[in-house]
Amino acid sequence: MLLQILNLTELELNRVDIRVGLSGALYYMDGFSRTVRHLRNLVSQVLLQICVYTAQRSMFGTSSLRQGWRVDGIVINQLLKGLCDSKCASEAMNILLRRMPEFGCSPDVVSYNNILKGLCDEKRAEEALQLLHMMSDDGCGNCPPNVVSYTIVINGFFRDGQVDRAYNLFHEMDDRGIVPTVVTYTTVIDGLCKAQEVDRAEGDL
Repeated sequence: MLLQILNLTELELNRVDIRVGLSGALYYMDGFSRTVRHLRNLVSQVLLQICVYTAQRSMFGTSSLRQGWRVDGIVINQLLKGLCDSKCASEAMNILLRRMPEFGCSPDVVSYNNILKGLCDEKRAEEALQLLHMMSDDGCGNCPPNVVSYTIVINGFFRDGQVDRAYNLFHEMDDRGIVPTVVTYTTVIDGLCKAQEVDRAEGDL
């Protein structure tokens, strides 16, 4: 079935050297470019599954270093996203705050936004807010939150039914000089309307 998905014969498959690890998926193609798209999708899925499986069993870290895997910020951001998509935001946060320095990687705003979304998806908007404020107060190094960061947490509060918390955070964002986007306004208006607070939406937005 795998060969059917890739549209490869066994002979062609043997000519492809696929190495999957925490460093990413490295593939080498030799004369059959029609398979590139299929292989890229397959390798990405396999890599993500391996990363999630490995991280969940606390093997991420020294074991991967001993095996010589190269880890960079792009790879770790994919790992963080995979963990959060699998409802493992706590594990992802541990990697973000504790493990990334061990690899000499500095988290960026994408790293934090992955965690913020993961926490909100697990209905942990208050913890997401704490992390957001940590970013704002420079407790996360030189990585301040952006409009995406705020919009994620605002949406998280609305989904948790904490309308006032979401509304106040929207104003906090404005006070910090972060300009809302169309997505931010849409999130706020939708949240207020669903909470039957249309007057507040009309009066302030």
